[in-house]
Amino acid sequence: MLISRTLLDLDPAVRVKVITIITIDVHGRDVIEKMVQKKINNAGDFMWACQLKFEFNDIEAYGVKRESWRAQDQKTAICKIVDWWQEYS
Repeated sequence: MLISRTLLDLDPAVRVKVITIITIDVHGRDVIEKMVQKKINNAGDFMWACQLKFEFNDIEAYGVKRESWRAQDQKTAICKIVDWWQEYS
């Protein structure tokens, strides 16, 4: 469905966004297919750990003190890969 939209007369910025979504989706499909073929079923497996992951979590879960301006229930976007993580900003 998205691929057919690239054939339409789209604004160049919209076309780039659609193609980017297609590329990310195909990459995700290929990664999952490879993990299924290799029978990856453990979160500690390197094949899983080396994938860039995003989550919303309380920053204090990472041992970081909450800034005073943040609401108590405010979640933070976290990017994670292998044993590295960074607050998304």
